[in-house]
Amino acid sequence: MMSPESKLVRQYLIDVANGADDQYVSYDELASHCNQNLKRKTEVLPQDISSILVSVMSTEHISDRPMLTVLAREYKFVPRIDYRVMRFCLEYDMRPIGELSDPQFAVLEAKRIFEFWRNPDNYAQFRDLPNSRYNGAY
Repeated sequence: MMSPESKLVRQYLIDVANGADDQYVSYDELASHCNQNLKRKTEVLPQDISSILVSVMSTEHISDRPMLTVLAREYKFVPRIDYRVMRFCLEYDMRPIGELSDPQFAVLEAKRIFEFWRNPDNYAQFRDLPNSRYNGAY
């Protein structure tokens, strides 16, 4: 089961992917979004986002959906895959290292993500995970 932070990040990335423009999100934006929507004593820091992304990646991989985590970037305008996400991909033989380290891969995968999540049927069917307490309001 995903943590509240992972659910929140996943749904935020899905909503970004479903938007009219091709957008990307920085780790700072994701951490800020989590902190605004989770009532916790400790804050989610930008350096925490990497491990949250691996959790999201695992859920999407198991469900055979595009690599949603490609939309999250340490620096919003630098098309590079997070190293922990890359390690996860290599561990589960999802992609060869040469493909993952190619900046063009992130661009092409992002196109797949936008196409998948802008499909109203996919969005309605897969946005909310079963047993999710987070209702998408933010």
